[in-house]
Amino acid sequence: MDVNDIKEISKTRFDILAGYTRLPGAFLFGKELAYFSIASDRVLGVFIRDTTDGDYAGIIIGPDEYSQYRAVDVKTFTDSIDIAKAELKQSLVEWSYRPDSDFYQGGPKVERLDIFILCSGIAIKSFVPCSCYARIICECKKCRRADDALFRRYRRQLRKGFPI
Repeated sequence: MDVNDIKEISKTRFDILAGYTRLPGAFLFGKELAYFSIASDRVLGVFIRDTTDGDYAGIIIGPDEYSQYRAVDVKTFTDSIDIAKAELKQSLVEWSYRPDSDFYQGGPKVERLDIFILCSGIAIKSFVPCSCYARIICECKKCRRADDALFRRYRRQLRKGFPI
């Protein structure tokens, strides 16, 4: 894999995959500017701007031993957007080659619920939600448009106390 295999993803898709990884007050310290994915969403990257002094950096996020996305690396903060983005992309490539054990952090095991939803009337789309983990597997155009609707649906269910 190389930097050409990295794709920019939407905020909605990032929130579905790993939005739960944010600390509640993270927005006070940094503004998320872009989201990236490599290796079929195995490794994610967030490009941020520090609100304190205005410099830029990247955060690498990957699945731990329980398939929960966690921050695994924070890149060096710099005043240059181009340097920070290049460093983030290079790290995404490097982390995509690492073994699964490099992502493990010894966190608590969380039960997940598998829900299968018909996609395009034929294919099966797997959505695995819980308060700590959500993932949409299918990449077809209809599913990508449905990402936002599904995320809103499960977020409403969580607010209502839906047992996930």
